[in-house]
Amino acid sequence: MKNKETVLSITYILSGSLLLVFNDISDSWMGKLLVVIGYIFYFVGLGKLISGLDEIGQKGAKNLKMGIILGIIAVVIGFIPIVGVVSIFFYFAAFILQLMGLLKIKKSKSTGKEGVKGINYILIAVVLGLIQGILSFLPVVGDSLVFFVAILYIIFIILGWINVQRGIYNQI
Repeated sequence: MKNKETVLSITYILSGSLLLVFNDISDSWMGKLLVVIGYIFYFVGLGKLISGLDEIGQKGAKNLKMGIILGIIAVVIGFIPIVGVVSIFFYFAAFILQLMGLLKIKKSKSTGKEGVKGINYILIAVVLGLIQGILSFLPVVGDSLVFFVAILYIIFIILGWINVQRGIYNQI
């Protein structure tokens, strides 16, 4: 059952990851609520994934979970007038923790070769997410570019987590 839960955990992670795209394409409270829900799905999925990973992978998943907590804090702080500017520091810390976590999971033997390929796709998506955030500050042109980068982000996230899932499944 543990192995089955590990494979199914990717469904939660993928669902959560896809909702995170709303962070830069919607400034509404509904968009930000979807981001928080995405973080929660991601967090739950990582909790299920941890039990099926080796020690290196578990450390990476724990880094990702800490990044998620900082991401939620950043979203909440972002709603507070004037103080909301501070949220960028939380986003940056979450970004660093996410990179560290993914690089550790990439070294995990639990994910196999397909998982490594998947983590590479996810790392590309993380960079695209950073680009998306930067582009969101550009007036007029930024909105069109953010949408285009968001589509690429979604494609790489899907490819990435599906490959991680396949890698874990093949290691069972």
